[in-house]
Amino acid sequence: ATTGSLKYAIRRNDPIRPNPFSKWAIARGGWQATTYCHRIYPQQAAYEPENVINPWARPTNLPNLWSSKRTDFQKTEWLELSWPQPQKIQEVNILFDNMLDFHFSQSWRNYDQNVISSLVKDYRLLVKVGSQPWRTLAEVDGNYQRLCRHSFDPAEISKIRLEILKTHGLDRAQVYALRVS
Repeated sequence: ATTGSLKYAIRRNDPIRPNPFSKWAIARGGWQATTYCHRIYPQQAAYEPENVINPWARPTNLPNLWSSKRTDFQKTEWLELSWPQPQKIQEVNILFDNMLDFHFSQSWRNYDQNVISSLVKDYRLLVKVGSQPWRTLAEVDGNYQRLCRHSFDPAEISKIRLEILKTHGLDRAQVYALRVS
């Protein structure tokens, strides 16, 4: 299921955790809730790159994240921030998607993986100053965290690029926020 879309099914009778308020429950499927196949017209801006700089870093009434198209990561998926004039920057914070809309079961259960499949596993952070070539600020392999912080000596930067090389299994890259200070 794409982030922000859920399928509901009639709840099975549960004598331990009864719910007198609703007969509906989110239909589950592994790490992520399943959803019906659907197409929405006109095209919505639910997963656009601009979402990584909006004020929200989690789903609200919209998913509020950037999602790439389906990929096998043979080509790098990337996001870029740029400014007309260089900015003095000393920290970059990245919030990856760790399925905030996923509800872990309250009972003991084995999961196929020990990490959420939508988390970005391998990525590079590049910076550019003026017309100089891109410089690698950070290269991370095996990430398993939602919030990744990269601090450095203050520098005048005109562009920042986040290159996503691999996730923990999801066939698209998903990022909630890219913040600089």
